[in-house]
Amino acid sequence: MDRATNPYTPGAGTQPRALTGREQELDDFRVLRTRLSHGLPERSIVLCGLRGMGKTVLLREMAREARDDGWRVSFIEVRRGTDLRDALTAAALEQLAGLSIRERALGAFSRAMGLIRAIRATVTPEVQVDFDATELLTVGRSLEADLGELLARLGALARDQGIGVAFVVDELQELEGESLAALCAAMHRVNQEELPIALAAAGLPSLPGLLASAKSYAERLFAYPRIGLLPDAAAQRAIVEPPRTVLGDAAPTLDGAAVDRMVAFAAGYPMLLQAIGKHAWNRASGDRITLTDVRAAEHDAFDDLSRELFLARWQRATPRERDYLVAIATVGEPCSSAAAAHAAGFADSTAASVSRNQLIAKGLLWAPERGRIAFTMPLFDRFVLARDEHEPTAPA
Repeated sequence: MDRATNPYTPGAGTQPRALTGREQELDDFRVLRTRLSHGLPERSIVLCGLRGMGKTVLLREMAREARDDGWRVSFIEVRRGTDLRDALTAAALEQLAGLSIRERALGAFSRAMGLIRAIRATVTPEVQVDFDATELLTVGRSLEADLGELLARLGALARDQGIGVAFVVDELQELEGESLAALCAAMHRVNQEELPIALAAAGLPSLPGLLASAKSYAERLFAYPRIGLLPDAAAQRAIVEPPRTVLGDAAPTLDGAAVDRMVAFAAGYPMLLQAIGKHAWNRASGDRITLTDVRAAEHDAFDDLSRELFLARWQRATPRERDYLVAIATVGEPCSSAAAAHAAGFADSTAASVSRNQLIAKGLLWAPERGRIAFTMPLFDRFVLARDEHEPTAPA
């Protein structure tokens, strides 16, 4: 089959040709935008889930739909050490560039920008803005107060212009506690003032707890949809629809047994669905994909997942931390911290705490409940055990 027309798109954050199983979350974001546009308060959305569930893909689709509705949208990917002042300042300036009455917006916004820091920024290729924050920076304002004022000023301008503004933020769990608290406080303020500013964010399952620790009211401030494995019906559509979307009537035939095997093999894991589809397509001859093609593609599909998602994170771990990962995979997850420590050769869970906490900080582990530990990626246990045996294998 022609590899150039392969409709499957494995890869972190890569948009599939058919986004299935996430209709409720997309509809919730449409309701949020509609209510804010009418001056009605509504909780912003924080997507939570393990890695590889398609959270980034879903955020990008939310951003696309918001832009299509005429909203101003900024996409922010948080990395460790991200300065929230810088990130939101740049995003706010991006929004200013789209306001229809540019001169008025810039004049009204200059003092709010001064609250953040002295900068010289390009708003458009033709317009540059200078802000002198020397005076304001000496009054000892907090990050929380600064961001609240920034978003309130921006929200008021957007309301006057009859538009909405959406901040779409990925990997939110990477922000430090002070920044999370400031973001919560700022969103709380614009929600109270009924301003058309929405947040759509995503992060690991630990994110609701991190936000609640930063601000106790965060559990009521945001909605927290859980983004998990796809049900079989959605997984089947993720396999069947892309060829039709790309090739229409010229799409090849997918044997029913082949589709069933791909769905069973991927077990609802969106990245693995795309990988098995891609490799089955490339192995097929003629104008159909058969069960034989799928079986032959399974090893390559799991290797794709290993290289694109698992390997880089495995390499972040020290040798002793890898021992701890192997122990968890051997015991079976989620497992107790005590069992993992014992299997890894530590005296007790306290002795293992440094390795455990480092792996949580690196995004490989999370605590689904007190005293228990689990991987942040489905199927990572099979990758870890395969690495330990020095030969990658596909899941059964």
